[in-house]
Amino acid sequence: MVIGVAVLIGLLLPVLGALRDAAIDMKCQANLRSVHQSFQVYANTDDQWVPIGFRAGRLQFNTNVYSGLANKFVLYGWLYLDGLMESP
Repeated sequence: MVIGVAVLIGLLLPVLGALRDAAIDMKCQANLRSVHQSFQVYANTDDQWVPIGFRAGRLQFNTNVYSGLANKFVLYGWLYLDGLMESP
């Protein structure tokens, strides 16, 4: 009986690990979908323009929220200020 329980646990642990990984993937995809929808809403209200890729006419290689040098919100920070993201 004890061996049967051990075998059952041994079979279930990998399945539970796979389910956990699938849940993490699903959460990540939902977060990416939310960011994409935020960009769509922002673009619809700002002449199809989104706050990513360029800043002050220069190519931007990261996803800043706040620029200490410029002392203002940038990129994702704009979505936050417009109420399109709860937390950048």
